[in-house]
Amino acid sequence: MNSEMTNRTSSGNSPNEESQNVQTETGRFRPLFDAEMGRQLPLRILLAEDNAGNQKLMLHLLERMGYQADVVGNGREAVEALERQSYDLILMDIQMPEMDGVEATRMIRASRLGELRPYIVAVTTSIKGERGSYLAAGMDDYVGKPIQIQDLIEALKRAAGSRERGDGQWGKTADDDPHEDELGIDPVPLQNLSELVGDDEAFLEELIGTYLEEAPKMIAEMKRAVAENDAPALRLTAHTLKSNSADFGAMILSELSKQLEIMGQEEQLGGAAALMPEVQSEFEKAESILRDILKQEYK
Repeated sequence: MNSEMTNRTSSGNSPNEESQNVQTETGRFRPLFDAEMGRQLPLRILLAEDNAGNQKLMLHLLERMGYQADVVGNGREAVEALERQSYDLILMDIQMPEMDGVEATRMIRASRLGELRPYIVAVTTSIKGERGSYLAAGMDDYVGKPIQIQDLIEALKRAAGSRERGDGQWGKTADDDPHEDELGIDPVPLQNLSELVGDDEAFLEELIGTYLEEAPKMIAEMKRAVAENDAPALRLTAHTLKSNSADFGAMILSELSKQLEIMGQEEQLGGAAALMPEVQSEFEKAESILRDILKQEYK
């Protein structure tokens, strides 16, 4: 497969083509593709995808909405493409040869290329349980495979909103939950936990309170373990914090703890000290939101 970057143009559909329609339950038709979207919300797009079939499908979908995209076949080529020119949006496959999407995103964010603040969307079949790792790596958003048109459309809109604001961060809409993961909390695990405990709000409040009380102790123990090069203690404590944080939706904190757990397991603590300030910061974000939730919903 030729993975060399290719500037794609629309093939078969002009930008002025009437939008494709789908029939609703009422018998009326509503637009599925808006051929004017690319003109109304212009974006310079890079697609990083190693599968030729997926490349063709994504390019076709983008073209139907009035967009063009450059294409690369792996993460390393995505970094090189960004060195040549800036992009507003990178649609980044996760599993690619030579360099995967997560590693490429980390490299972009850690280098001078990060100053360009491209909006990076993870395109992956494994969203559940992995979203924290994508956000921790520096990604802004995600779209699942197989591609759902509406999900792609919403990601494009968020990318356009991010470009207009110039913040390079996941753009929020009026319908978004105020406690989403860019603030430190993914609401889904909390909702699942709430369903498990049923109507016993006092018990859920107690569980949250216990987490907020115990997490700082675990972070302090992890700092001690790092300072004293105590790999077994770091592995054990980080494992517990990883699990507990995921239970309450602190997915970025959970992912950071996972990285520290692996370092402890492999007895390679060289980069552990650099992660501890991030651990502290992510806990403080999660703590603030969880306490706010307690005040608003359980008082």
